[in-house]
Amino acid sequence: MERYEAFRRSHFDKNKVKKLIQRVAGVDTVSNEMAVALGGIAKIFAGELIELARQDMNDFKGAIHPLHIRNAYRKLRQAGKIPYLPAPPHGLID
Repeated sequence: MERYEAFRRSHFDKNKVKKLIQRVAGVDTVSNEMAVALGGIAKIFAGELIELARQDMNDFKGAIHPLHIRNAYRKLRQAGKIPYLPAPPHGLID
């Protein structure tokens, strides 16, 4: 229940999401609705990634390690839930 409550309270900062959309899409303005929608999609993706990483941990107790996140991402990609995209240029995200 504690993880669920933390998930419900979490969010992506709207202004940072707007900046990211502007950089990636190359547009000057982004509506608040677009930023909120994309932030919600990102939150769901992050939650699914963390859930898979927790399952990957098996009997390991404690915090999730980068290895678990990478394995979860690989599983999502193999399941076809993540489209293949080439690596973004360096410096895209601050």
